[in-house]
Amino acid sequence: HEGEVEEGQILCPRHGARFDLRTGRQTLPAPKPVKVFPARLEGDTILLDL
Repeated sequence: HEGEVEEGQILCPRHGARFDLRTGRQTLPAPKPVKVFPARLEGDTILLDL
């Protein structure tokens, strides 16, 4: 929640790994990708398809 977003990726402030916001793919030192979920914005509400 504190990572910086740059060019479609979020940077982990603790470990320096990057995660692609569209695919969940990661860079080292993260050992595995993260799950991603379709999201949409309706007014001021963010809706996720879980």
